[in-house]
Amino acid sequence: MNSRNKPEHPVGRYQDFLDAALGTDMTQGMEKRHAARVLEAIDYADQEDYVEATALFSMASSTAPTASGKQSCLLLSKGASDAYNAYENALANAASEIKAKEIAQAAWNLIG
Repeated sequence: MNSRNKPEHPVGRYQDFLDAALGTDMTQGMEKRHAARVLEAIDYADQEDYVEATALFSMASSTAPTASGKQSCLLLSKGASDAYNAYENALANAASEIKAKEIAQAAWNLIG
């Protein structure tokens, strides 16, 4: 928190308007929900559910409090999508499901 009792990463460039209209608790709540969505997406990716992770990262990009946060969410969404595509391609090329999962996990781990 900074000295004005606002989040260090304001929700967009309309922070003052949001604070006046909704109160700082509301804008901080929005940031917490965004963070929870990102963590949920990471959990899905770690559980190899790359389709759900892609969707959640994409949704999280629209609620990111900063431009860099939005870009990070979009990058993670692409990474999860790439992992799913790697899995599907491995299966299409007659790889076993276990091998396809290993390939997908390796693709996901590339972004970390």
